[in-house]
Amino acid sequence: MRVDLMMLTFLCLICSSLLHSQTKLLGKVMNFNDQPVADAVVFLDGKKTEAVSNSRGFFEVMVPEGVKQINIISKKYGLLSTAYNGNAKMNFVYLNYEPEPEEIEKASIGYGDVARKDLTYSIQELEIGDRDQVKGFNTIYDLIRARVPGVLVTDGNRIYIRGSGSVGSYSDPLFVVNGTIVPAIDYILPSEVKGIDILKDAATSIYGSRGANGVIIITLKD
Repeated sequence: MRVDLMMLTFLCLICSSLLHSQTKLLGKVMNFNDQPVADAVVFLDGKKTEAVSNSRGFFEVMVPEGVKQINIISKKYGLLSTAYNGNAKMNFVYLNYEPEPEEIEKASIGYGDVARKDLTYSIQELEIGDRDQVKGFNTIYDLIRARVPGVLVTDGNRIYIRGSGSVGSYSDPLFVVNGTIVPAIDYILPSEVKGIDILKDAATSIYGSRGANGVIIITLKD
């Protein structure tokens, strides 16, 4: 009987410790018109949770200790990511910024010029001179996850591009390596990468329907 009581006490202490290592986050998701966004799914450091925003845009989720980023995915508005610093309440707002015509800058993607605003992010020259610079990146997915904002890489290595159709269909973007469309990028080592371009929306038109979920263009070193 005494042993059972000690075991029960021990289990209670473990449960209490686990609860204290998590923070309850109350979040609200809104669009650029300050209207609530319903049915948005919550990810913690790329890991999907059961939390989904309700009709008023609110959600609750238990955040384990060590989580650094909150990702929100809405089928209508796309991907929204923000750093997490232990807050108990957070607002997530989708922005709708359109630059003036004179602000639009052109960028080359190898097949012609597109508006710079249509590039989610561009690493023109990702210089990786030796192995020490890629010690923290074991895979190409680790590199994209750490260095490319506006892109969510889940723990299952699925890639979602902010503002592309990939959020609604949960399909991977199109991969283009050194000008050639490839089915996957698992074989690429971080040390082989020279540059990465992430294309969405109008910038993907040259790829037709294949680019509906966004395009990831990877240039390898010679």
